[in-house]
Amino acid sequence: MIKHVAFFVYPVTDIPAARKFYEGILGLKLAHDYEGHWLEYSIQDFTLAITDWMEESTPCHTGPSLALEVANAESTLQFMKDNGVKVIKELFDTPVCRMGVIADPDGNGIIIHQAKA
Repeated sequence: MIKHVAFFVYPVTDIPAARKFYEGILGLKLAHDYEGHWLEYSIQDFTLAITDWMEESTPCHTGPSLALEVANAESTLQFMKDNGVKVIKELFDTPVCRMGVIADPDGNGIIIHQAKA
């Protein structure tokens, strides 16, 4: 069912300040900017995203959300529901993907992600 890790994401509250840190301090190069609210940085074979679009999430010391790439987001989310997994955010579309968020037993969010062709 799971193909690979799609990306890691950190929620941020101030995009300009975050860009100063990730680009200026860490030296990461911006790979994609989606409407100024979802910024992606490629780091070898991984993507780190920062965003202020995740109202349900707040920055914290416990780390990023894991995003798992799947072949079919609908059937994967239904499988999760059928197995009693808590859905934090139902599936929604972006210009480049379809995704939703589930919770592990401790409430940690895991993004179910399906890239659009």
